[in-house]
Amino acid sequence: MEENNTKKLVKILLIVIIIVMIIVIISLISYFSKTDKYGYEGMKKYNEPTTKIIDNSYKEATIEEKISYNQLFNNKDFLLPMNTIIKKNWSLDNINLIQSDEAKFEYIFTKLNQESLTLEEINNESKNVFNYEISSNLISKYLKDNSYIYNFQEEYPYCFKLKKIKKVSDKTYLNLDIIEFNEEKCSQDNLNYDSIREGVLILKNTENKYYIELFALIKKEG
Repeated sequence: MEENNTKKLVKILLIVIIIVMIIVIISLISYFSKTDKYGYEGMKKYNEPTTKIIDNSYKEATIEEKISYNQLFNNKDFLLPMNTIIKKNWSLDNINLIQSDEAKFEYIFTKLNQESLTLEEINNESKNVFNYEISSNLISKYLKDNSYIYNFQEEYPYCFKLKKIKKVSDKTYLNLDIIEFNEEKCSQDNLNYDSIREGVLILKNTENKYYIELFALIKKEG
């Protein structure tokens, strides 16, 4: 009789453990499906309307902050490389589009906007923008006759406006509106516009100099 009771107790304990494990797994799946590492609520179901909500640590940028950052974003040195990067990755969400050496190379090459560049020229600018040295092994396909060549179109389909901002330690997170390029609407002082997408730009402060650490496209809020 005692042996039967022991077996029943073991079975009950196993059932309880399994139930607890199932609850924990469901909770983890639910959490990671709703929140990404940039502080945005993710898509619950593919066929349901989706709203991206910035976490409470973001704040609406002041008019002065918007105008100041918009002036930087409207500079050709930012517009051309950023447009080059996002045009080929428009369908990707929540992925760092400038993480790879190749993407950094494309950004730097279009920023400098020359017919060809040496590895030294590329890395001098890469250190200035990303605080990073690009590996020649990872961009070898662009090497022609001892210099690097990358064919790109000098066009600006989109421009960028600061929307919200947060600062965590040495990093500044910028939530950007992306709008179809229009010279008047892209003006730094124009804060009345319709956006078509949103992005996250993360800048890292190292020895009082800001470097680009990440840029990702996200679903348009609302």
